[in-house]
Amino acid sequence: MDITILKNFEYAYLFVPQLVFWGLTILIHVLFASGVARDAGALKDNGQRIILVGPMTWVFATLIGGVFVAVAFWLMHHTEIFRDKTPPEDY
Repeated sequence: MDITILKNFEYAYLFVPQLVFWGLTILIHVLFASGVARDAGALKDNGQRIILVGPMTWVFATLIGGVFVAVAFWLMHHTEIFRDKTPPEDY
């Protein structure tokens, strides 16, 4: 057996974990972006306002930023932090 073939696999123990890490990172970003897309669509269908930017911008931002952008989206749209605090007109 030619020893040069084995030398090509010398650094495979470094490459494979990196490949797995980046593959899982991409998968998580895509899953969270699809969740944000579904939620943003549901919010828009219910007549609620999407805060800061449009739904597709949130989706693309989640593709890039992953979990952190998804958490920001959730905080802005599903908590009382950014809710309109003005009372209704018939108050």
